[in-house]
Amino acid sequence: DIRATVIGAQSSANNLVASGSAIIAGLLLASLPAPYSYTVCFLLASLGLVASYICLSKMREPEQNGEAITPVHVSLRDSVNSILLKDISFRWFLIARILAQFAMLASAFYMIYAVRELQMSTATAGMMTSVLFISQVVANPIIGYIADRWNRKSMLEIGGLTLIIAPVVAARMPILFLSVRF
Repeated sequence: DIRATVIGAQSSANNLVASGSAIIAGLLLASLPAPYSYTVCFLLASLGLVASYICLSKMREPEQNGEAITPVHVSLRDSVNSILLKDISFRWFLIARILAQFAMLASAFYMIYAVRELQMSTATAGMMTSVLFISQVVANPIIGYIADRWNRKSMLEIGGLTLIIAPVVAARMPILFLSVRF
């Protein structure tokens, strides 16, 4: 009954690590000359990825004490097609998830635009990214808790709406950004 809360807590921990990483990346980009700053950032990211795979390799599932289930040999394509044809809600959920991933992809380009076109310093970009992640550290468990108590589907719809609104706000940002200096 608390799936969304658990996922929110997991996302919160993820964003906490990402926030610290954004601060470190911003400081590295500001203090080291290119291409060394990027090299160090990619090296640290690679080490983090290796560490995550090491942790994943240590996970073990508990032993199963029940009867072995005899697998039925059905092709993956037939199985997927059957599910997608029968379960319309799941099909729309997958479409929404795919579109949401494309919408979230744009957020990385907002920061690149601010650095290149609006002359934001890389250190400021790193700090702003850190603030984004820190706010997600606080918000994700709260949103998960609300979703568990109220309505998970409605919370997903609200999140989708914010993904639609984000590019509109970003399009207005140059006007606001040029009037405020950091």
